[in-house]
Amino acid sequence: MTLVVTDIDRPDVNGVQPKMYEVKSLAFQELYADLIPVMDIECNDNLMSSVIISGSFDERKDWVNGYWNNSLYFQFFITPKDGKRYYELGENVTVELNRISYKIASKKFRKYTGSPEKAIAKIKAWIIANK
Repeated sequence: MTLVVTDIDRPDVNGVQPKMYEVKSLAFQELYADLIPVMDIECNDNLMSSVIISGSFDERKDWVNGYWNNSLYFQFFITPKDGKRYYELGENVTVELNRISYKIASKKFRKYTGSPEKAIAKIKAWIIANK
């Protein structure tokens, strides 16, 4: 059973941009430079402000049975510092590697808290090191 929670009072409904939209835009600018074949960056304020960066080192055509989880995939979460619910512009963020394919003999990624620019730079460095 899948449980989906939708907070109808969240800040990003009715056409209002999510609070971490600037962080998403920065991630898009830094990470979409043909680093890897597949990347998706999502942003919302449902349970808390977050940016989710999902990617794969494999082309879509090479995924076994067409599933992302059957590729060399990874997923990073960027959330407000100290588990705060909503992000405010200029605050620090926490970034962590949430999911990774067991097939990637990766360089470790330690959970990091700092400015959005440094957090995204750490993600970019991890992607380049594991290409």
